[in-house]
Amino acid sequence: MIVLIRHGHAEPGGPDAQRALSDSGRAEVMATAGWLDGLNLDKPRWFSSPYLRAQQTARLLGGVPELVRQVTPDTASSDAEKALSARYAGDTIVCFHQPLLASLVFRWTGDAVAVPTGAGFCLSGDLLAPGWMTLQDTFAP
Repeated sequence: MIVLIRHGHAEPGGPDAQRALSDSGRAEVMATAGWLDGLNLDKPRWFSSPYLRAQQTARLLGGVPELVRQVTPDTASSDAEKALSARYAGDTIVCFHQPLLASLVFRWTGDAVAVPTGAGFCLSGDLLAPGWMTLQDTFAP
């Protein structure tokens, strides 16, 4: 399985890559943690964008993320797919951004989804490629 999570709400202002989670963003992430625990993933690998708020989200959820430096909020879904495909094995959790997350869910499953901050999407399938995944569960705080 792969779980895609949007970072929690971030503080406004400052360089985009350095924006930290706000208090409400941390609360969103903690709500998402309960949902994530219920998925019973087996020793998942963690990945995040290099942006601070995505890293903070992964860490609050209990992960130590490997940074996928080439993935930012404006990355094309096909480029993110290439970056993740080489790393995808077993249960995987990814903390990224919008609009990328909605694009990835649609690309892999054909499902159009709304992606509020802190949202999570659990997908199953063996291949990160168009039409090869199934949306199993969603969560929005």
